[in-house]
Amino acid sequence: NFALKNLSWKSIAYGEENGHSKIPNKRGIYAFTVLWPSNVLPPHGYILYIGIAGRNSSRSLRERYKDYLNPNKIKKEMPRLAYAFGNWRKVTRFFFAPVSSNITSEKLQLLEEQLNTAVIPRYAMGDLEAETKTMRRAFQ
Repeated sequence: NFALKNLSWKSIAYGEENGHSKIPNKRGIYAFTVLWPSNVLPPHGYILYIGIAGRNSSRSLRERYKDYLNPNKIKKEMPRLAYAFGNWRKVTRFFFAPVSSNITSEKLQLLEEQLNTAVIPRYAMGDLEAETKTMRRAFQ
């Protein structure tokens, strides 16, 4: 069971002009995905990274997204994700799900950990349940 029962996901193309204006000024959870367009295969994608906006703060999804638009900051703080953006920018999407203001930071962090553990995104390194984190290290 996940910490929250329902999330209302929406998305924008990563780097979309004025895309940040479509993202609410609320805390929440977000994910970067690659979605490959195809005329043959059904819609499909891959989750690269799952994170939260509002880790022990009131930072919003919009503010957090803007962090990822700064290439120097991404290269310095998250070089692996910078690599992914560089290779798959045209098919990268930013998904976001705002949460109500009564959701605690602890609950939001638990949800992030649960989702990362369920999916084990390639570029999410730290926010996994302890046992899964230990097992993952064995394969790196």
